[in-house]
Amino acid sequence: MNTHTCTGGFLRRHLLALVVTMGIGVGSVGQAGVTTAQELLQNGSFTNELQGWKKSPKFGTWSPLLQNGDNWVLQLHPPTGGYRGVVAYQNLNVSGVGGQTFTCSLAVQKQYGPEGKSVAVHLDYVTTGGQQVRTNLLRIDNADLEYAFTNCTATLTLADNAAKVVRLGVFKEGDGNFSVDDVSL
Repeated sequence: MNTHTCTGGFLRRHLLALVVTMGIGVGSVGQAGVTTAQELLQNGSFTNELQGWKKSPKFGTWSPLLQNGDNWVLQLHPPTGGYRGVVAYQNLNVSGVGGQTFTCSLAVQKQYGPEGKSVAVHLDYVTTGGQQVRTNLLRIDNADLEYAFTNCTATLTLADNAAKVVRLGVFKEGDGNFSVDDVSL
């Protein structure tokens, strides 16, 4: 199951609650399960530039970071015309994720975006059988975005045979110019 919402740019970007929720049973038989939240990403606000992130090797020396006032944001407008693919990603190593629910959130600003879905977040995991699977965690309709930062949130429950989450990537999958900040998982 995968659901997502985007809410207007009136929200302050630095007040976004972005967490991955993992249900963890505690205690003895008959005791209710307890849900805890734990942030799995490093530097989702890009305060330390790309620390913890990797950019697509297709970009060479081009940096996907753009200074926005006192903050850095991830720009989804590579110099390669018509580029489609991952812009930045983090490798992860989170096991015990079968059947767990993850919540991802990020702030997206549209500078230009025609009809379509140009910004996406994908989560990669490995199954108990060793197969790597890419899931579409969030794919945002350009019409839902504003020219101010818009908070977008998605929730995804992984399959029971998911063994380990290995990567989260921010992708450009359509035309337009967008900035991303405050990525959280």
